[in-house]
Amino acid sequence: MNLIAQAIIAYLGLLPPLYALLDLLILQDIKTEILLDFMVYYTLIIFTFVGAINWKISDSGSLVLTLYGATPSLISFLIVIGVLMDFSYFQISLYLVISLILQLFFDFIIYLRGVTPKFYISYIRIPVTIVLCLFLIIPNYIYK
Repeated sequence: MNLIAQAIIAYLGLLPPLYALLDLLILQDIKTEILLDFMVYYTLIIFTFVGAINWKISDSGSLVLTLYGATPSLISFLIVIGVLMDFSYFQISLYLVISLILQLFFDFIIYLRGVTPKFYISYIRIPVTIVLCLFLIIPNYIYK
């Protein structure tokens, strides 16, 4: 797929959490708990999808990249368990932000090894991850 198309899709993917954040801050049409859960679950989908990009499951694929690509699914499962066990939004969002930043860090290492295009890291992964992390952090200052 064209990198420009990927960038457009990635940035359009930020619209649902942006709307949820705007609803939390301004509109207040939807219950707070529903919006906070939406923010977590939506981010988990993105987190797992980005991890799946690195699976490279094949005879010639790297076992390390396969394990690295599958790890977000396991982390997402643990975070869902935390949500179901009524961990606070602060705890869940903290784990999720740390996971997103670590994923970005390891993706950057993969980029340095020449596997990932610079455009993808510079114009898609870094900005989208930063914005998504901010979307998760902002509600912590509103709902303590």
